[in-house]
Amino acid sequence: AATRFINNLQDVVTDYMKSSSYSVGISDLIANKETNDKIAETIFNKKKAVVELINETHIGAFENKTGKTNEVEFETQVSGLLEGAVSQAGKIGRSSLEKNNRFVIMVSAGSKGSNINISQMISCLGQQNVDGKRIPYGYQDRTLPHYNKFDDTPEARGFIESSFIQGLTPEELFFHAMSGRVGLIDTAVKTSQTGYIQRRLIKSLEDLKFNYDGTVRNGMGKIIQFSYGDDNIDPMKVES
Repeated sequence: AATRFINNLQDVVTDYMKSSSYSVGISDLIANKETNDKIAETIFNKKKAVVELINETHIGAFENKTGKTNEVEFETQVSGLLEGAVSQAGKIGRSSLEKNNRFVIMVSAGSKGSNINISQMISCLGQQNVDGKRIPYGYQDRTLPHYNKFDDTPEARGFIESSFIQGLTPEELFFHAMSGRVGLIDTAVKTSQTGYIQRRLIKSLEDLKFNYDGTVRNGMGKIIQFSYGDDNIDPMKVES
Protein backbone atom coordinates (compact mmCIF):
# COMPACT_ATOMS: atom_id res chain seq x y z
CA ALA A 1 0.00 0.00 0.00
CA ALA A 2 2.82 2.38 0.89
CA THR A 3 4.61 1.67 -2.40
CA ARG A 4 1.42 2.24 -4.37
CA PHE A 5 0.81 5.54 -2.53
CA ILE A 6 4.33 6.82 -3.31
CA ASN A 7 4.00 5.84 -6.98
CA ASN A 8 0.59 7.51 -7.27
CA LEU A 9 1.88 10.63 -5.50
CA GLN A 10 4.72 10.84 -8.01
CA ASP A 11 2.21 10.65 -10.86
CA VAL A 12 0.17 13.46 -9.28
CA VAL A 13 3.26 15.65 -8.92
CA THR A 14 4.29 14.92 -12.53
CA ASP A 15 0.85 15.95 -13.83
CA TYR A 16 0.97 19.10 -11.69
CA MET A 17 4.39 20.04 -13.07
CA LYS A 18 3.05 19.70 -16.63
CA SER A 19 0.59 22.54 -16.01
CA SER A 20 2.65 24.53 -13.45
CA SER A 21 6.24 24.05 -14.52
CA TYR A 22 9.15 25.62 -12.62
CA SER A 23 11.74 27.80 -14.28
CA VAL A 24 14.08 30.67 -13.47
CA GLY A 25 15.01 33.70 -15.51
CA ILE A 26 17.29 36.72 -15.61
CA SER A 27 14.55 38.84 -14.03
CA ASP A 28 14.99 36.83 -10.82
CA LEU A 29 18.51 38.25 -10.50
CA ILE A 30 17.92 41.92 -11.31
CA ALA A 31 18.39 44.03 -8.17
CA ASN A 32 17.17 47.62 -7.87
CA LYS A 33 19.53 50.62 -8.05
CA GLU A 34 19.47 51.18 -4.29
CA THR A 35 20.64 47.61 -3.64
CA ASN A 36 23.40 47.83 -6.26
CA ASP A 37 24.60 51.13 -4.76
CA LYS A 38 24.74 49.58 -1.26
CA ILE A 39 26.69 46.59 -2.56
CA ALA A 40 29.15 48.85 -4.42
CA GLU A 41 29.62 51.04 -1.33
CA THR A 42 30.26 48.02 0.92
CA ILE A 43 32.89 46.60 -1.43
CA PHE A 44 34.51 50.03 -1.92
CA ASN A 45 34.88 50.57 1.85
CA LYS A 46 36.45 47.14 2.40
CA LYS A 47 38.85 47.61 -0.53
CA LYS A 48 39.77 51.02 0.88
CA ALA A 49 40.56 49.38 4.24
CA VAL A 50 42.85 46.90 2.47
CA VAL A 51 44.69 49.72 0.66
CA GLU A 52 45.18 51.48 4.02
CA LEU A 53 46.61 48.23 5.40
CA ILE A 54 49.02 48.05 2.45
CA ASN A 55 50.12 51.65 3.05
CA GLU A 56 50.76 50.83 6.71
CA THR A 57 53.13 48.04 5.70
CA HIS A 58 54.98 50.34 3.30
CA ILE A 59 55.64 52.99 5.98
CA GLY A 60 56.38 50.41 8.68
CA ALA A 61 53.28 51.15 10.77
CA PHE A 62 51.72 47.70 10.39
CA GLU A 63 50.79 46.23 13.79
CA ASN A 64 51.34 42.52 14.36
CA LYS A 65 50.19 41.43 17.81
CA THR A 66 50.39 37.73 17.01
CA GLY A 67 53.24 35.23 16.97
CA LYS A 68 52.97 34.90 13.20
CA THR A 69 55.25 36.59 10.68
CA ASN A 70 54.21 39.99 9.31
CA GLU A 71 53.60 38.46 5.88
CA VAL A 72 51.25 35.79 7.23
CA GLU A 73 49.42 38.22 9.53
CA PHE A 74 49.06 40.75 6.69
CA GLU A 75 47.44 38.14 4.44
CA THR A 76 45.19 37.02 7.32
CA GLN A 77 43.92 40.56 7.91
CA VAL A 78 43.42 41.19 4.18
CA SER A 79 41.49 37.94 3.78
CA GLY A 80 39.32 38.85 6.77
CA LEU A 81 38.42 42.23 5.28
CA LEU A 82 37.62 40.81 1.84
CA GLU A 83 35.57 37.93 3.28
CA GLY A 84 33.62 40.53 5.23
CA ALA A 85 32.95 42.43 2.00
CA VAL A 86 31.57 39.31 0.31
CA SER A 87 29.48 38.38 3.34
CA GLN A 88 27.93 41.85 3.73
CA ALA A 89 27.38 42.33 0.00
CA GLY A 90 25.76 38.89 -0.19
CA LYS A 91 23.35 39.70 2.63
CA ILE A 92 22.38 42.99 0.97
CA GLY A 93 21.77 41.25 -2.35
CA ARG A 94 19.73 38.40 -0.86
CA SER A 95 17.64 40.73 1.30
CA SER A 96 16.49 42.58 -1.83
CA LEU A 97 14.88 39.42 -3.22
CA GLU A 98 11.24 38.65 -2.52
CA LYS A 99 10.10 35.40 -0.92
CA ASN A 100 8.49 34.26 -4.17
CA ASN A 101 11.75 34.71 -6.09
CA ARG A 102 12.42 31.49 -8.00
CA PHE A 103 16.02 31.17 -6.84
CA VAL A 104 15.05 31.83 -3.21
CA ILE A 105 12.34 29.15 -3.38
CA MET A 106 14.79 26.67 -4.90
CA VAL A 107 17.40 27.24 -2.16
CA SER A 108 14.85 27.35 0.69
CA ALA A 109 13.30 24.06 -0.44
CA GLY A 110 16.74 22.46 -0.53
CA SER A 111 16.27 21.23 -4.08
CA LYS A 112 19.29 22.99 -5.59
CA GLY A 113 21.80 25.72 -4.86
CA SER A 114 22.79 27.68 -1.78
CA ASN A 115 22.87 31.25 -0.48
CA ILE A 116 26.46 31.54 -1.69
CA ASN A 117 25.30 30.83 -5.26
CA ILE A 118 22.68 33.59 -5.01
CA SER A 119 25.28 36.01 -3.61
CA GLN A 120 27.68 35.29 -6.46
CA MET A 121 24.96 35.79 -9.05
CA ILE A 122 23.67 39.08 -7.60
CA SER A 123 26.36 40.69 -5.42
CA CYS A 124 29.96 39.66 -6.14
CA LEU A 125 32.12 36.57 -6.62
CA GLY A 126 34.67 37.64 -4.03
CA GLN A 127 38.22 36.48 -3.45
CA GLN A 128 39.55 33.73 -5.71
CA ASN A 129 42.07 31.40 -4.08
CA VAL A 130 44.71 28.95 -5.26
CA ASP A 131 45.86 26.43 -2.63
CA GLY A 132 43.90 28.35 0.00
CA LYS A 133 45.74 31.62 -0.60
CA ARG A 134 45.20 34.76 -2.68
CA ILE A 135 46.36 34.50 -6.30
CA PRO A 136 50.19 34.37 -6.09
CA TYR A 137 52.63 36.24 -8.30
CA GLY A 138 52.97 34.04 -11.38
CA TYR A 139 54.68 36.39 -13.82
CA GLN A 140 57.64 38.55 -12.82
CA ASP A 141 56.42 39.80 -9.42
CA ARG A 142 52.78 40.20 -10.51
CA THR A 143 49.71 38.02 -10.98
CA LEU A 144 48.89 39.07 -14.56
CA PRO A 145 50.63 41.26 -17.15
CA HIS A 146 47.79 43.78 -16.73
CA TYR A 147 49.11 44.93 -13.33
CA ASN A 148 52.22 46.67 -12.03
CA LYS A 149 54.94 44.75 -10.22
CA PHE A 150 54.35 44.08 -6.51
CA ASP A 151 50.73 45.28 -6.79
CA ASP A 152 49.06 43.88 -3.66
CA THR A 153 45.66 45.56 -4.06
CA PRO A 154 42.57 43.31 -3.88
CA GLU A 155 41.78 43.44 -7.61
CA ALA A 156 45.41 42.62 -8.52
CA ARG A 157 45.45 39.56 -6.23
CA GLY A 158 42.25 37.90 -7.40
CA PHE A 159 39.34 39.75 -5.77
CA ILE A 160 36.32 39.81 -8.11
CA GLU A 161 33.83 42.54 -7.27
CA SER A 162 31.60 41.77 -10.26
CA SER A 163 28.67 39.38 -10.09
CA PHE A 164 27.63 36.83 -12.69
CA ILE A 165 24.64 38.96 -13.71
CA GLN A 166 26.96 41.95 -14.31
CA GLY A 167 29.60 39.94 -16.11
CA LEU A 168 33.33 39.64 -15.40
CA THR A 169 36.15 41.76 -16.77
CA PRO A 170 38.92 39.93 -18.69
CA GLU A 171 41.23 40.05 -15.65
CA GLU A 172 38.49 38.73 -13.36
CA LEU A 173 37.77 35.93 -15.82
CA PHE A 174 41.42 34.85 -15.72
CA PHE A 175 41.42 34.79 -11.91
CA HIS A 176 38.17 32.84 -11.84
CA ALA A 177 39.66 30.28 -14.24
CA MET A 178 42.72 29.92 -11.99
CA SER A 179 40.69 29.05 -8.90
CA GLY A 180 38.44 26.65 -10.81
CA ARG A 181 41.32 24.82 -12.46
CA VAL A 182 42.31 22.93 -9.30
CA GLY A 183 38.78 21.56 -8.95
CA LEU A 184 38.71 20.41 -12.57
CA ILE A 185 42.04 18.62 -12.21
CA ASP A 186 40.92 16.98 -8.94
CA THR A 187 37.75 15.74 -10.62
CA ALA A 188 39.68 14.25 -13.54
CA VAL A 189 42.32 12.58 -11.34
CA LYS A 190 40.07 11.33 -8.55
CA THR A 191 37.52 9.82 -10.95
CA SER A 192 40.03 7.23 -12.11
CA GLN A 193 41.39 6.65 -8.60
CA THR A 194 38.02 6.11 -6.93
CA GLY A 195 36.85 4.00 -9.88
CA TYR A 196 39.79 1.64 -9.50
CA ILE A 197 39.32 1.43 -5.71
CA GLN A 198 35.65 0.55 -6.21
CA ARG A 199 36.53 -2.13 -8.76
CA ARG A 200 39.04 -3.77 -6.40
CA LEU A 201 36.49 -3.73 -3.56
CA ILE A 202 33.81 -5.33 -5.73
CA LYS A 203 36.18 -8.00 -7.05
CA SER A 204 37.32 -8.90 -3.52
CA LEU A 205 33.76 -9.11 -2.15
CA GLU A 206 31.86 -10.63 -5.08
CA ASP A 207 32.21 -14.28 -3.97
CA LEU A 208 31.15 -13.66 -0.34
CA LYS A 209 27.77 -15.02 0.72
CA PHE A 210 25.66 -15.28 3.85
CA ASN A 211 25.13 -18.91 4.86
CA TYR A 212 22.24 -20.57 6.69
CA ASP A 213 24.44 -21.09 9.78
CA GLY A 214 24.83 -17.28 10.09
CA THR A 215 28.42 -17.14 8.88
CA VAL A 216 29.85 -15.20 5.96
CA ARG A 217 32.01 -17.39 3.69
CA ASN A 218 33.86 -17.02 0.41
CA GLY A 219 33.62 -19.23 -2.67
CA MET A 220 36.01 -21.74 -1.12
CA GLY A 221 33.82 -22.11 1.96
CA LYS A 222 36.30 -20.33 4.22
CA ILE A 223 34.76 -18.32 7.06
CA ILE A 224 35.23 -14.56 6.68
CA GLN A 225 32.89 -13.57 9.54
CA PHE A 226 31.22 -15.76 12.15
CA SER A 227 28.31 -13.30 12.21
CA TYR A 228 27.37 -10.95 9.35
CA GLY A 229 28.45 -7.44 10.33
CA ASP A 230 29.25 -8.84 13.80
CA ASP A 231 25.60 -8.34 14.79
CA ASN A 232 23.63 -10.25 12.11
CA ILE A 233 21.45 -7.21 11.43
CA ASP A 234 20.24 -6.54 7.88
CA PRO A 235 21.31 -2.92 7.06
CA MET A 236 18.32 -2.56 4.71
CA LYS A 237 15.97 -2.94 7.66
CA VAL A 238 17.78 -0.58 10.03
CA GLU A 239 16.60 3.02 10.36
CA SER A 240 19.35 5.52 9.67
